[in-house]
Amino acid sequence: MSFLDLIKNSNVYKRLVDDNEELKIKTVRKMNPLYLLLLQVNKDENLALEIIVTILAIESHFGKNDYGWDIHDKLRALQEKNNNREILEKLFEVFEARPEVACKPSIHINEQMLLVDDISRLACCIYFNIETITTKIEDTESNLQSKDWFMYNFEKEEYKQIEQKYTEIKASIDFKTLLEEVFNHELKNENRQQFYQSQPDLGITGMRSTLDRFQNYNLEQYLNKEHDVLEIGCNVGFFTNYVAQYVKTIKGIDVKPMFCEIGRVTSSFLEYRNTNFKASDFINYATVKDYDAIFSFEVHDYLKLPLKEYLTRLAAMLNPNGFILLENKLKENAEENLDTQLPEMESAGYTLIHQGIIHSPNHFDKQFILLRKT
Repeated sequence: MSFLDLIKNSNVYKRLVDDNEELKIKTVRKMNPLYLLLLQVNKDENLALEIIVTILAIESHFGKNDYGWDIHDKLRALQEKNNNREILEKLFEVFEARPEVACKPSIHINEQMLLVDDISRLACCIYFNIETITTKIEDTESNLQSKDWFMYNFEKEEYKQIEQKYTEIKASIDFKTLLEEVFNHELKNENRQQFYQSQPDLGITGMRSTLDRFQNYNLEQYLNKEHDVLEIGCNVGFFTNYVAQYVKTIKGIDVKPMFCEIGRVTSSFLEYRNTNFKASDFINYATVKDYDAIFSFEVHDYLKLPLKEYLTRLAAMLNPNGFILLENKLKENAEENLDTQLPEMESAGYTLIHQGIIHSPNHFDKQFILLRKT
């Protein structure tokens, strides 16, 4: 055995190789295949259609349609890839015979939760109603084709068949149950029995009512369809997604990537095209645009920033005549509450337009203040 072979067989070398592999594959997670499908849809970019084409091919294989293979063959030709129909047919049959074995290898995605491989296997998991898959995140670009690409390259009837299948699958998703699964799997360490916010459009309850909050803030009076909004500390984005119907755009940032992921998948299911979610803390958040409104929910206390400095930073991100919504836990020491700091807010360049207290039976009472930039 050569010296090089001795090195390669050593435990030290193997550990180094394993460590390198861990750098590539940063996260391993279990999730519902339909949840991952929804994560392929962001704004107007429906990157799930390639998966849908494979599902049509599966249906064609089992005699449920007579066009799925033709569409699949055309897709592979357009992508200049080998068709490998025989290999796919064997995959379909393995899933039919032994789905518990066939779905075991991990499906590869990137940090944006977009597929980088295993499109056919995810399609099989969806078609054969596999409840849980394992995903691995790796540092690779996704090459899924967009909705516009499909519309340009396929005949109108072909595209209609693809889109109808996507709509059919989406309509079959019990999204409320899906998100409850995500909560149980991913958010138990939040020490909560339910989501922090409710989502009235989906019938999802939470510790705080999104609808009550929106009405108490009187936001319908201050927001309009021309407004670009930033929400700092958006949690899982249920409030963000509710506000989306009243504004031009709304962006939610939160330090926890999982919260932003749930916000994005909720937008995908509700088909909101004007939302955006970014995992970031406020200190490191950079923007090239100015906002018409900024929501800040219990943020500045955690940042350990003096209120005036925090408000000055927000003012730099606001359009003229823009407003901010501040909220904080109502404190036992009345002198620490927001309303006692109005002179400081005015000196930072704001005028008071609305304030109030929201009482919650399931959570702390909150004080909120709306300030207009002057």
